[in-house]
Amino acid sequence: MTKLSNPYSLQESKLDISVIVPCINEVQEIPALLRVLREAGSRFDGEWELLIVDGGSTDGTCAVCEAAPEIRVIKSAPSRAVQMNVGAREAQGTVFYFVHADTRPPIDCLNGVWMAYQNGSHLGGYAFEMDSQRKMLAFNSYMTKFNVMSTRGGDQTIFVCRALFEELGGFSESMKIMEEYDLLKKAKRQGVSYHLMEGQTIVSARKYEGRSWLHVQLANTVAMLLWRIGTDSEKIKGVYNRMLGN
Repeated sequence: MTKLSNPYSLQESKLDISVIVPCINEVQEIPALLRVLREAGSRFDGEWELLIVDGGSTDGTCAVCEAAPEIRVIKSAPSRAVQMNVGAREAQGTVFYFVHADTRPPIDCLNGVWMAYQNGSHLGGYAFEMDSQRKMLAFNSYMTKFNVMSTRGGDQTIFVCRALFEELGGFSESMKIMEEYDLLKKAKRQGVSYHLMEGQTIVSARKYEGRSWLHVQLANTVAMLLWRIGTDSEKIKGVYNRMLGN
């Protein structure tokens, strides 16, 4: 892949920001996210859109989203990398902002993303805070304040300008897990640094429910190590799910 000779400058698009949310069966989580994004939109002076990319929900997720006229609901195959790429192809924004359905980005996130982009950042996101009082999860949150690859991830939300996203070829659709890390790795190879913004995204701690902190951390660590040594993502996903008892 050839590194671009010029920085990723302000691009002309129909809109400023496209918020892209991949989801499957998130009827319990999506209403709270929509409330946050609407409030963020009311604080944003630019033009933005919200795309929900559904991977085959059967629980009423689409009905909730389709009831809001300002939301575009797009149907897709059930794979997060595929869903996010589908959303990006339909998006009209200069900047893509990828948000998981079970997260709550900062209330001023759209202003934050747009300001970061206008100041020369082309890829970035927030640290996170778990929506749990468990003390060990506070440690997870604290570690995301350090801007290193192993503490990043899609749960924190990721913004990337259209020009860079297209140059990187989007998310690798062969990735069944770790697809966001793969995108960050490709960007790093291009010499693009990750911009860690001020503020925190609230992240659901639901995968810790019924599991010990150590159990989940071990699964996360094994998945990261397997990814770093180039293990096939299908195998990583299988090992990860087995370790979590999924």
